[in-house]
Formats: sequence, structure tokens, C-alpha cells
Amino acid sequence: MANVSVPNGAWVMVADHSKAILLENKGTPIAPHLEVRKVMEASSNPRTHEQGTDAPGTVYSGSHHSTVDQTDWHAIAGQRFLERAAEALDALKTQEGFASVVIIAPPKALAELRNMISDTVRASVVGELDKDLVHLPVADIGRHIAA
Repeated sequence: MANVSVPNGAWVMVADHSKAILLENKGTPIAPHLEVRKVMEASSNPRTHEQGTDAPGTVYSGSHHSTVDQTDWHAIAGQRFLERAAEALDALKTQEGFASVVIIAPPKALAELRNMISDTVRASVVGELDKDLVHLPVADIGRHIAA
């Protein structure tokens, strides 16, 4: 899907594993005018070797053994951040009562968000875009979603 239609009054969540921007479209689907309503950023995430000190474990099964992968602390932190972003979107749905929302995120983050958003928010989703736009200026995000 190259473009999505964002009606007037719809909200747009642009996110990745470390930042989420919640925007409201004050324009039209053809000429969106996005206003920032909330910005969330993940706290600093030290390098993996600074977070874990143990070597990866080993699993023994009879005469065979396998090494267990080292825990990816950055992936875990990214998932936790997306959970907080999904909860914030749900809270804003309750507070603001928006009728529709478009979710824009890189493919992996978008898939994770689909599983994390509440049923109430899911019923309001009118479009998705699997692109990483979170670090673009708001005006450029608007150009990517213009119908």
C-alpha cells in the first residue's frame, strides 16, 4: 500500500521500537495537515554487553548439547516500548474519543503493534502503512500519507 487515506479528525500513530508520534489530521485526506498531539521516546538503552554479563547458556540432551542464544536486550526494550505506545494510544482513544486511526511503522514494529493494540483501538484502525517515517519532519510524513 503506497498511500493511506487519513480523514479529517483521524489520528495517526507513527512509531518504531524507540519513538512514537501521535498526530491528528486537521486537513483533508488529499492535503493532510498533521498536528502533533503526543511524542514518546524510549529511555536510553545501553549496549548489550553492558546489560548482561553471563555468557550464553548450554542445553544438554543426552549426548548432544546446544548453545542458547544470548538475550537480545535491545529487542526486549523495543517490545516494551511498543507496549507502552499501544497503551498510550488506548488511553488517548478513551480520553479523546477519536473515530479513526492510521498506524505507520516499519514492518516488524507494525506486526507487533497489531498484536498489542486493544480491541477498541483496533476497531478504529482505518489504515496501515509499513514504512519507517518516525524520524521524518511532520510535513514529510503528511506527504507520504496524502491520498
